[in-house]
Amino acid sequence: MTFTKTSPKSLAVLRRHSQKLQGSTAVRGLANRTLSACAAASDSPTSGNDKPPLRVCVVGSGPAGFYTTKYLLKEQGLSDRGITIDIVDRLPTPYGLVRSGVAPDHPEVKAAQNDFEQVASDPRVSFFGNVTVGSDVSVAQLRELYHAVVIAHGAGGDRSLGVPGEDLDGVLTARAFVNWYNGHPDCADLGPRIAAALRHSDTAVVIGVGNVALDCARILAKGADALRSTDIAAHALEALSAAAPKRIVVAGRRGAAQASFTIKELRELTRIELSLSAAQGVACAVREDELRLSDAAPPPPQDRAKQRIMALLGAVAEASKVPPPHSREVQLRFLLSPRRMVPSPADPARVGAIEMERTALVAADDGSGAVRAKGTGVTETIDCGLVLTSIGYRTLPLDDLPYDARRATVACAGGGASPRVENAPGTYCAGWARRGPSGIIGTNILDAKFAAAALAEDAASGALPGAAEARWVISVRSAAALAEDAALGAAGGGGRAVRTQALLSDSAVAVVDWTGYQRIDAAERARGAAASKPREKVVRVAEMLSLARGSGAD
Repeated sequence: MTFTKTSPKSLAVLRRHSQKLQGSTAVRGLANRTLSACAAASDSPTSGNDKPPLRVCVVGSGPAGFYTTKYLLKEQGLSDRGITIDIVDRLPTPYGLVRSGVAPDHPEVKAAQNDFEQVASDPRVSFFGNVTVGSDVSVAQLRELYHAVVIAHGAGGDRSLGVPGEDLDGVLTARAFVNWYNGHPDCADLGPRIAAALRHSDTAVVIGVGNVALDCARILAKGADALRSTDIAAHALEALSAAAPKRIVVAGRRGAAQASFTIKELRELTRIELSLSAAQGVACAVREDELRLSDAAPPPPQDRAKQRIMALLGAVAEASKVPPPHSREVQLRFLLSPRRMVPSPADPARVGAIEMERTALVAADDGSGAVRAKGTGVTETIDCGLVLTSIGYRTLPLDDLPYDARRATVACAGGGASPRVENAPGTYCAGWARRGPSGIIGTNILDAKFAAAALAEDAASGALPGAAEARWVISVRSAAALAEDAALGAAGGGGRAVRTQALLSDSAVAVVDWTGYQRIDAAERARGAAASKPREKVVRVAEMLSLARGSGAD
């Protein structure tokens, strides 16, 4: 198939058609996408090897998705051939965990959005928000309609403790708590539950010793006043203003050396100040006996990062011998494993305490030299009203893509060593969907380069499958719009007809394009400025869609 030039007359009609769709409740992305693709075909000469520009769909608009898009655009071979990329996300807003996972008091980490905005502004890139792959459109359809599909949808599931009482009110996953204070639409209604849990007891327990666990502890310890100038959701400020815990216990089942938090997060937790008064600060406490027991499996001398963490924990333990005057305390506990959630005597449907078992470190059975936690039978009960479980995420199965149940990821060649999805030519994985929930935002850069290089290699070798002809994807078309498309084709003169493939029902899906997201972004920034915040996030999808259409209040 060869792309021929599209006449200026046809492009002008397309532009008018694009403007008409901007305010409709149906998908507005089709006309813009068709326009940019036709314009690119008009401006670019046909390739000598008669190959059309490569069309790629990236599923997920978080760091993995955007970085993969960025490096696909940089691949010289793909750039010479020509490439267009459609980024699809189930939310009307992009950026994934940069928007909904990064703590509000870490604005420097959110700066990655600036890079992603540059990627999205490239005319070869289109954004299709509010489209759920697996229901609105299937992976099989995407694979048919694109030359290549990159799965970068992250890890949408949570690992469970599997202990009695995990379903009691007041027990939440750390993901739900983080999504709540970051204004994610899925968790916008958790406020009353969290507020009730905080009123029930002045103690909160966080299970897990990773960076997410420390984020949760820090947000709880800081409380509302210290967070008012951040982009924390308004409903979270309201709940934390009404009640905040005086004691936060962060517990891990193994020793301090096996904790996965970084020195930056730990150091930040030891330096929380709420005011100039020491009585209004937050103390960080570590038990010396638990550090001593952790010495059964010390970090290797060459692991300088772990050595620094252990030194800081030792200093905190030494300082903890003298009770501080601070009004709040974060306790870092080790060698404790949850056995069960204990119902509250006053309300059996609500958690009132957590029973923990003391553990000891023993060598792992696989001979790897690692250690595991083994129960000792000695228990400790901690009264609490809120329990947050932060023990890891898991990628969920997506349509008929092969799934690695052991690793809880999409099944990629070589057990995840390759970004190519098993038995699915032209399908690739990046980010957590391939490697599991590990690393920081920057970790996705190498991962994205890996996926982009594999895709470019397959494109150069001819290993990519063919794609359906003239498919302007993720299109929602009414009968009137289809009739207008026919007229557009007739108006094209010597150019090729513009055709559509309707994948979505315009009564069910309202796609948000990049212009629509920019309207949401502008409204959030304006509301934030009025409250002396960077932004006030919109937390309801219906309101997002209204703003994206240009019919919101702002």
